[in-house]
Amino acid sequence: MKKTQRKDAFRNISKQFVSYFSIIVISMLAVTAFLGINYAADALIVNASDYMNRLHFRDVEITSTMLVTENDIEAIRNMEGISDAEGVYQTSAKLLGKTNNLSVYVISAPQRISLPKIRQGHIPVSASDCALE
Repeated sequence: MKKTQRKDAFRNISKQFVSYFSIIVISMLAVTAFLGINYAADALIVNASDYMNRLHFRDVEITSTMLVTENDIEAIRNMEGISDAEGVYQTSAKLLGKTNNLSVYVISAPQRISLPKIRQGHIPVSASDCALE
């Protein structure tokens, strides 16, 4: 850059300092917003993946109304690319109360896959125990 061009550029910047300064500030805000969104998305992915791995969350759920047998579960477990498979019983029920009725889903407790995160109490251990979500 020649000396006269440099002088002219500095003269223009000094005459219109507010305009140049606002462009710099807006550019800095745009970069900050972009980086914040980018890093927040990465953090969400890492944290969600860590949470799902700790609870051994399922990747695929197969639902059947024809009662899947233990042999079916063993055949799924032995398929290529499958690390584990577990059967869970699920049905719907209606709780009849004095003042209102509730529709609920009753699910057997998983042993290895999609383990529940217990916040209070303990995992059901006997047939008379239950956990509420």
